[in-house]
Amino acid sequence: MGLVDTPEGADFEAPTDRGEPIADAYDTLAEDIGLSDLATADTISFDQLDAIAPELCLCAVSADTAPDREPLRALYLGRDSSGSSPPKHALAEKVSH
Repeated sequence: MGLVDTPEGADFEAPTDRGEPIADAYDTLAEDIGLSDLATADTISFDQLDAIAPELCLCAVSADTAPDREPLRALYLGRDSSGSSPPKHALAEKVSH
């Protein structure tokens, strides 16, 4: 999908221009729920997990307030910075012919 690239000599992948909006959205989400505090804590309680689970659930992306909703929608619908069109569904091609 072209969202990440591993620059020469790098130890880790880095977001591409296309992946940057999605990475930024996940940074926002991590900050909003205090994920770095949880990641460095000695223990995490079930209550803490219950509190963040609704934000981390894949179904949360459907909420209007989800920071990753618009970047993912743009990617899936081909409106992102790649400028490429979304792939056509095979069935749609058959119907149109």
